[in-house]
Amino acid sequence: MNAGPASAGPRWRDVEREPTEYFEQRRRLPDSAVFNEIVTKPHWRISIFPIEFKKARFRDLDQCRHFASSCCVRTPSGISYPQVWLHAVESGREYVACDTGASLGPIGRTERWVLFRSALFVQNRLFNESPQLAGRIHVLEVLDTTTAALEFATRMTQQVELAPEIAITIGLHSVEGRQLTWPQDIFLDRDVVGRNGWCQDETVQVSRQTEPGNIAAHGRELAFELAMEIYAQFGWEDPPGDRLREVQKARFGGG
Repeated sequence: MNAGPASAGPRWRDVEREPTEYFEQRRRLPDSAVFNEIVTKPHWRISIFPIEFKKARFRDLDQCRHFASSCCVRTPSGISYPQVWLHAVESGREYVACDTGASLGPIGRTERWVLFRSALFVQNRLFNESPQLAGRIHVLEVLDTTTAALEFATRMTQQVELAPEIAITIGLHSVEGRQLTWPQDIFLDRDVVGRNGWCQDETVQVSRQTEPGNIAAHGRELAFELAMEIYAQFGWEDPPGDRLREVQKARFGGG
């Protein structure tokens, strides 16, 4: 489905509101052991939704399932965004969902995502933890996550009617005291991020809304801006923008 032309003027702005119907849809979800595990630890929470609620922007659950499996984004780590394990996809009355993680099957990052027929997408996902990071958050995980989320949103605009506008919210939760890192050698002696690049708040969140055509036309740029805003909330005030743009292009293509 054509996303439509992008409008003139500001391409995106802060999210004005989230319709209460989306809250009700999330509230009716059944309990999930994976979700309950994720929210007790530092994690991502990402949501994409049209600002005008309609119950069936996806025609049926089969279309939801097909979109999630066929339009997931391949990330530089090799893990798709979102992860779709067909044997683990569950269906409810108005949604499809999937729990993934190393303890549930093939090696993967622990996450739970839900896609409603209303086109509300919600993903909760643990950070990429490794002994080398020692509890820090890699700069490129932030850039990769924002870029993949905007690419997924772009693909949604191409498959589903999302007018008049679409919103995206990216949150990092339980990150108080966590530091950003971009090590330049295996010994972690050189790091692009300075000592002050750590978060004083429990939650970092950025939200934007715009016309679907702008997501399709400028999603890569918006993803970069969201990543830069997240860095700033971690106290990293002088990230090398040109270098990060080149890395984004190299990892995801020219898009």
